[in-house]
Amino acid sequence: MNIFIDIGNTSTVFGFSKKKNNYAVLRIKTESISDLLVLKKETAAYLKKIKAKAEQIDNFVICSVVPKAQTGLKKQLNKIFPKAGILCIGRELKVKIKNKYRIPEQVGLDRLVNALAVKENYSLPALVVDFGTTITIDLVSEKAEYLGGVIIPGINLSLFSLHHHTALLPRLSAKMPKALLGRDTDNSILSGVFNGYACLIDGLIDKFKQDFKLKFKQPIKVIATGGHLYLMKKLCNNIDVYDSALTLKGIEKAYLKSQDTRI
Repeated sequence: MNIFIDIGNTSTVFGFSKKKNNYAVLRIKTESISDLLVLKKETAAYLKKIKAKAEQIDNFVICSVVPKAQTGLKKQLNKIFPKAGILCIGRELKVKIKNKYRIPEQVGLDRLVNALAVKENYSLPALVVDFGTTITIDLVSEKAEYLGGVIIPGINLSLFSLHHHTALLPRLSAKMPKALLGRDTDNSILSGVFNGYACLIDGLIDKFKQDFKLKFKQPIKVIATGGHLYLMKKLCNNIDVYDSALTLKGIEKAYLKSQDTRI
């Protein structure tokens, strides 16, 4: 069995594919994955949940946008699971999708993995919206080429910035506002951030579709993923598909393609 790992700036997600496109998930704060005791406890509970034993793990397959956290995780996984292999996207494994970024090495591996997942699971062309620590919107062409996209400060970054750079505004956790009209400071902030981001995302999707409508034969499909998906899906109007496992699908597909030279 293989366990697929997505290391993000805020959270790290472990996924075991129980059956096609259905993953049992473990989510840990990225700042904690280098802690041996925390990782040992969390992975033990996870293996119990999926009814597996440590010796059954063939490989951990990692996609990371946090190099230091990846190094720390590999070190601790080697201690806890000495017989399991550790494969990293970008080193041992390449993402088999054409990268048309002007400086290809600047693209986050998660963005390429998401593009691969969309290529394999949805129609093209497509926009991929990832609600993570940053929000990214990426365009994949009809020929399955990663073309580029936009990067926006994420929801938690905005909430933190409002608190950190003002004298009186509170530090809030991400949660849905009660209404569009804020009747107290907390809900004014939450409404501004969440409804503001929904309008921003919907507006950017409209702009992408307008700018590229003559360049593609088929309409652009919009797929969204990421940690704040469950909140934003209630507010955005221009997203076609919500897929919380998109990145895990891409990591698994990158691994499978590396094992089969015919693909």
